[in-house]
Amino acid sequence: MAKADYNPPMLAKKLITIAGALGILACGACFIPVQPERPPLPPQRADLQGVHSIHVVVRNISKGHHLNSDELERQIADDINSWSRSTSVRAHTVDGVKGEDAVLDVDILSESASEESSTNPDPVHPWDMSFSFSATLAKTDGEVIWRETAVSCSFTRAYANMNADTALDGANVRYWANYFISRKLIYEMFSKK
Repeated sequence: MAKADYNPPMLAKKLITIAGALGILACGACFIPVQPERPPLPPQRADLQGVHSIHVVVRNISKGHHLNSDELERQIADDINSWSRSTSVRAHTVDGVKGEDAVLDVDILSESASEESSTNPDPVHPWDMSFSFSATLAKTDGEVIWRETAVSCSFTRAYANMNADTALDGANVRYWANYFISRKLIYEMFSKK
């Protein structure tokens, strides 16, 4: 019987490789995608018993009509859906979905932008963006589950080369406006009775 060749340096390399692979797997550094952070679920929820599907409808009735209703509808529906595991409620923007239990009507009442005064010669200046909206969540039979009127929402971001007439027309401004309005609406809806 031939004796197998014994190679101590090769054995050491194999052991180091195995130990490294086991260390990576033990630490969880491999095969686990980074989980996105979600804001905490509001502490109390509106009485949503029997509501599992919400149709989101947004109308911009402000004078300026800068925000796109379709974009805001999608943002609100996506944000509600991100909590569907906790709330068992799904939202959509398409009319006539089978099994629709309720309709969330959102009206954008006002939009405004104002530049903060600054002595800085830099072309980038902070802008205050303010919005107000009203919203009603009603079951398809007309029973109002939740209603909020004239809710204010504002944020400040720094922008360059903007003027008051076109400040709300930029895609970046609309993105942040949709984000903050949606979050404010969902917080108001799920945390107040």
